[in-house]
Amino acid sequence: MYANRLYGNEQSEDELFFKRNVMRMKLNSNDPLLFLLMSVERKTKSLFHRRISEIVQDPIAVSYGWILKYLEHTKDRPVYQRDIERQFHLARSTVTTMMKSLEGRGYIKRQSVESDARLKKIVLTEKGEEYLRLSEEVFDELNGRIRAILSEDEQKKLRSILVKINDGLSDADSSDLMTEENGKGQV
Repeated sequence: MYANRLYGNEQSEDELFFKRNVMRMKLNSNDPLLFLLMSVERKTKSLFHRRISEIVQDPIAVSYGWILKYLEHTKDRPVYQRDIERQFHLARSTVTTMMKSLEGRGYIKRQSVESDARLKKIVLTEKGEEYLRLSEEVFDELNGRIRAILSEDEQKKLRSILVKINDGLSDADSSDLMTEENGKGQV
């Protein structure tokens, strides 16, 4: 049941109502910045998942795709579960569940290491590589849609602003966000 909801195969009436209405909701430039960022993120993630579901028989959650992408970028060295836990700041139990799902669905395989039988390196399968190829096509398609909306100058400004926000939030932990008074107005 949870897996069906995770992959978008089953949704409650409330979730469907929310998706239908939030996806169509007109944003206002006076809305809080966090709301605007979250709305754009939700829309792009939904569009991505909808499009990838059209071309992949066994689609996975976007967060699982990030793990496949990490494995692709690190294929020149062995990657173990603990590396994924550290890279994505996830609990061991969470990564274990993700690895079991990805392995069971054929996107990854775990291989024993000669020097230590307890260690299992994680590698992409052909199915995992094909998923990444198709997801990159969808990513490029959606990126193109966004670029078509914005001028070159707007794209440069947006990139600069998003990098600045990301860097600023990366330096803060949740307790900093609750106590910080920076005098710059509401987010």
